[in-house]
Amino acid sequence: MRYEGQIYRPPCEARSLVVQATIGCPWNRCTFCGMYKDRKFRVRPLDETLRDLQAARAAYPHVASLFLADGNTIALPTADLLAILERASALFPELDHVGAYGGARYLAGAPADSTRPAGRGLPGTKSVAELATLREAGLSMVYMGLESGDDEVLRRVRKGVTSAQMITAARRLKEAGFPVSLYVLVGLGGSDRSQAHARATAEAINAIEPDIVRPRTLYILEQTPLWHQRRRGDFVEAAPRGALLEIRTLLEGIRVPVALVSDHITNYLPLHGCLPRDRADLIAAIDRTLAAEDLSSLRPQHFDHL
Repeated sequence: MRYEGQIYRPPCEARSLVVQATIGCPWNRCTFCGMYKDRKFRVRPLDETLRDLQAARAAYPHVASLFLADGNTIALPTADLLAILERASALFPELDHVGAYGGARYLAGAPADSTRPAGRGLPGTKSVAELATLREAGLSMVYMGLESGDDEVLRRVRKGVTSAQMITAARRLKEAGFPVSLYVLVGLGGSDRSQAHARATAEAINAIEPDIVRPRTLYILEQTPLWHQRRRGDFVEAAPRGALLEIRTLLEGIRVPVALVSDHITNYLPLHGCLPRDRADLIAAIDRTLAAEDLSSLRPQHFDHL
């Protein structure tokens, strides 16, 4: 297996074979993100990816789960993704899951970006028909970073899409038969837009009707644009109490059935459950924590790896 740079994958893909189909992220401008900064985005030659799958078959007796790295691999031309999926299915008959990251601008489109060359097939969009074909070929999960439903927050963090485009992208996945798994970044609005961020994010979730919401609490990595903004005083981070109140507002505002999966070390509380069934219990857990005077020990103050 050949890897370039540090490899990132969702926590739930910890047992998956990871194969790089792209190198880096084609957007890579989000102010809060510290991933892929050591490499320039490129589409990996298809034959290299296919050879890595072949090498993995020789090395591993059982591969039930595969994650296609790096960031926004869904942006690959559909023909390339189909070739990878078909080879993986042929090599690993035991395979029952293939996951990839996919941002809204590569699922449903975004305004043209004239400052960067598009590259082979990028930036691209996927029609519902294309997504359905990929689903039938074995792609089983596209992890999408909603982050926020608040357009002002999305603008500030340079996400590159609007809330409406996020909703369109997620609904497109849903229509194509995918389970919809969304990441929400608690604290992304800072102290001044904390509650607006929570309310707008709940409304976006209601419009999407996802299967899973995965909240992650903002942790500002050194040397990211957001880290520099905080140093200058342009961004005031929400304190633990504010972040928990934000989650509380989010839970109160979600009206559609959804599984809440708190699967990241940055979160202050391990909140797992199903809404609306477990709403009262989840809010009660938050309120019990908020009753404490000192919340500084809820999570480590420094992370070597996220």
